[in-house]
Amino acid sequence: MDNLKVSWQKGIVILEGTVKSEDLDRDRITGCRVFSVWYSIDNPPCETCPIEMNTFQEIQGKVVEGTKFRCEIEKGKRTGITYFQVRLMGRGGRDGPLSDRVKLQKAVKSKK
Repeated sequence: MDNLKVSWQKGIVILEGTVKSEDLDRDRITGCRVFSVWYSIDNPPCETCPIEMNTFQEIQGKVVEGTKFRCEIEKGKRTGITYFQVRLMGRGGRDGPLSDRVKLQKAVKSKK
C-alpha cells in the first residue's frame, strides 16, 4: 500500500491510501488489520525510533475499491500521538505487506 494518510473526524479515524499492483489481488481482499500504538504528548518516541505495534483491529469487508483503500475505525477522545500501520488481508488468512507508518496527533485544546 502506498500513500497511507490518517485523519480524525468526529471520533472516527479515517485511513486512506493506494493499493499497489503487486499487493494482494484486489478481488480477493477480505479486509485489513489496523495496527496501532499510543503515546502521550509528553513522552513521544523519536521520529526514527523503532515502534512496536502489538495491538491491531481487524476490519472485515470491502476496504478497497479499484486502487483506493479506505477504512474507518472508532477511537476514543484520548489526546496524544497514535501511530498506525495497515496490512491488507486476503482469503484464507493471507496477509499483504505492511504499509508505511502514519501518525495522528491530538492535542488538548486550550480554554480561553
